[in-house]
Amino acid sequence: MEKRGARVTYAECYKRVRPQADPRPLLEAWSRGEIQAVSVLSADTLENFVAMLGEAAAPRLAGTALVVAHEAIAAHPLTARFARVLVAPPGLHGLPRALVSLRMAP
Repeated sequence: MEKRGARVTYAECYKRVRPQADPRPLLEAWSRGEIQAVSVLSADTLENFVAMLGEAAAPRLAGTALVVAHEAIAAHPLTARFARVLVAPPGLHGLPRALVSLRMAP
């Protein structure tokens, strides 16, 4: 664009980093049966989430459904740690519909 006379200004406003959050409140909620599903919108999110929880969370993941935004995420090796993987339909309402479908499943 600059070659044709346009002035280009870059604004970096998105950065993927692993949160430095304490996973204990999440693990405690899982222990109380408050978490039945997890949703992720990217492979990076999945990797960060699993790493943040650590290996001690493996039994919890094994009993939890994972809802992903795309087939490519569903193919990620870390999805094998979850009880079930569901690809959400596309569009604005895809993720909520997928989560509701889990609740209605036998």
